[in-house]
Order: sequence, then structure tokens, then C-alpha cells
Amino acid sequence: MSSIIALKDKQEDSGFNRTVESDKRVIESMARKLSLRLITGDTSDSLVSGESSNADDTQPLDLSFEDNPDSQQQQQPRQSWARLEPLRHDVDPFDLFNPVWTCGRGLDVDYDFARLRGDIKIYQILSRKQFRLEYDAETKKTNLVDLSLNGTLVNNVMVGKGNSVELCCGDVIALGFSRYSVFAFQSMETTKYPKELTDKLIMTNVALGKGGYGKVLLATMKSDGRQKVAVKVLNRSALTASRRFSRNIAKK
Repeated sequence: MSSIIALKDKQEDSGFNRTVESDKRVIESMARKLSLRLITGDTSDSLVSGESSNADDTQPLDLSFEDNPDSQQQQQPRQSWARLEPLRHDVDPFDLFNPVWTCGRGLDVDYDFARLRGDIKIYQILSRKQFRLEYDAETKKTNLVDLSLNGTLVNNVMVGKGNSVELCCGDVIALGFSRYSVFAFQSMETTKYPKELTDKLIMTNVALGKGGYGKVLLATMKSDGRQKVAVKVLNRSALTASRRFSRNIAKK
């Protein structure tokens, strides 16, 4: 009788040990999966339910996507080819990414001048499609095409419906009349002025005066978009020639 009891106890101990070993393997498997989830940032609940897969436990962690140049290229932000700086407080700046860009007061445009509704004098002369900008990536040139009924001006010169004009960095775009200047075209390809100046001012190509040693250009303060200032741009070559001439006269 005692031998039967001993055999039964031995079988129970063996079953208990197998259960412990099985639980131990499950815990070790869960621990391995947990370490992988911590590395990859996976916060799913599959570990809590005790689900496991021997195939998943033995496969190495794949981080090859970090070295994929295509994925890195997709994450890089697009580069704008130009920027329209506002010359009025009720006009917003706009970075240009697409090669074709249209503005007006219609619905199917890239910029609708919604904030100009508060100025009825200028808003009522706007066309549904006022003008279009076309950028050629090969030549790096930008053309403005006038689509409006009342006209679009560049540097106080009327373009005229159906006509186009090439834009340069600093050109001023006006709507209907020269007094309704809205944008200064700023190309990302060319920078004519020092950063200390362009950080504070929106430089334009509108000349207020010219002289033998340079010219005076119109600029707008970036801080409020309202205050206009005059900036004198000196011609270094003319100054150098003048100094040489003065020295030659002094020697004689």
C-alpha cells in the first residue's frame, strides 16, 4: 500500500515539475518578446494575453528600414523655389512649392485673398483668377501671367490680360492699380542683399530715385507689413572710380 502511495506522489511531483518547466519556458518567451517590443516601441497587448510564437522568438530584429535612403528621402521636407512676401498687413506670406501657382478671389485658386474682403475698394476689382506664376526648374526662371480683367502690375507697370512678364527677386506685384501693392517676389535662387538687412526689411525693385553713385529703393518693414522705408543702395564700382578720380585731381 505504501509503495502505491509513494508511486502516486512521485507521479504528482513529476507532473508538477513538468508544469513548472512549461511555465518557465512561457515566461522566458514572453520576456524575450517584451525586450524586442521595448526596442521597437511596440505597445500592443499581445504579451498580456500570453500569446507566443516560436518562429517569432527565434527571428532576429530587423531594423533595415533605418538605412533605407528612399524612406529618408520621403521624410525630408520639400524645398520652396520662391516666396511671396506681403506688402500689406492683411495679406499673408506664401511659400511656393508647385511649379504653377494661381491667385484670385475664386474657389479653384492656390491663394484666395480672403483677408482682403475687409477692403472693399481693392476686393471688388479682383478677378476670380488674378494672375498665375509659372516656374521652370531647368532655367530657374519665373513668369507672371496676367489673368485678370482689371490688370496686374509688376513694378508699377501694367502687364495686361493674357500677357506675361519674367519676375526678378524684389519685383512688386500690385492688383489693378500701383497703389494696391500686395506682394514682393523673393526668389530662393538669388540673394542680392545681406542677411542683416533682409531679416528686417522686405526689399523691392521699385526705385524712388537714382543718382550717379546708386539708387534709392522702396522697402517694407517685416515687423508690421505697413511701414515703408527708403533704402539707398550704393554702386561700389562708381564709388571706387570716383575716389580714384579725386585722388588723381589732388595729385595734380
